[in-house]
Amino acid sequence: MQFLATELVKEEDANFFVENQEYSVWSPYNSSEAANVVMNLLATKQQEKNG
Repeated sequence: MQFLATELVKEEDANFFVENQEYSVWSPYNSSEAANVVMNLLATKQQEKNG
């Protein structure tokens, strides 16, 4: 496993992250719209299965 991790690091672009640069990170918090879409999809699929 260590070998694979080392090889991956060697292949990565050394300038991928720039010092003092801000990078946005997605978080599932406060994403209720996505949760509602998934719940509606599951409910629809369950109705199709039962009906």
